[in-house]
Amino acid sequence: ECFSDQGEIKEAICHFEEAIRLKALDFNGSDERDADIAFIEGVLNRLIGFKEKGLKFYEKCLKILKLKVSHKRKKIANVLYFVGCSYLMHGHHKRAMKLLKESLQTRREILGCFHLDIATTLFDMSFIHESR
Repeated sequence: ECFSDQGEIKEAICHFEEAIRLKALDFNGSDERDADIAFIEGVLNRLIGFKEKGLKFYEKCLKILKLKVSHKRKKIANVLYFVGCSYLMHGHHKRAMKLLKESLQTRREILGCFHLDIATTLFDMSFIHESR
């Protein structure tokens, strides 16, 4: 159980663990569910301090989405963006830029050129250029 007096990080960990447990109970199973579990595992690992392990779970999530659920383009673009930002925060600028560019391309195809998600992606990409 999660208790509010544990603090926000401990409470968040409890919520992520519960989300994983509930997703795993979906006995119908699906590739998208597996991708969601990998994503949540990535967030959880980053939260408890295992940053590199978290990034590996994100990569697993992306691989599943791209290979098995490729029709979910908006979800893939959003995960690409999130993972790209995670790499950016950890100083992996080359990998971050690759993921952000891929997210941007897909977002433009889906959302058009005038959307807040496009602006946000471009803004984050500017940090990489600034740091070079």
